[in-house]
Amino acid sequence: MRKLNSVAPQNRCLVTSSWGAENPPHVDVSEIREAIREELKVDIVYQDQNLEVTERLVWPVALIYYVSSVVLVSWCELRQSIRHFRNL
Repeated sequence: MRKLNSVAPQNRCLVTSSWGAENPPHVDVSEIREAIREELKVDIVYQDQNLEVTERLVWPVALIYYVSSVVLVSWCELRQSIRHFRNL
């Protein structure tokens, strides 16, 4: 709160949502979190918008929770760039 007050002193309260995306039931997010902490690669199966399935070897960077989805941000070895994988 001290950091928020230093950049926005006129705001006196912090409002957060009590609802949000739940962890996907078929994915153990704890394993992804551990891979992020330990800087380990993860094999995932990815289905694109055209329903084509590929296996990816990725270096997970972050999990982002939105209201309706969970996004894995990672370095994809196949594409040699940062990629976002939604709805794990």
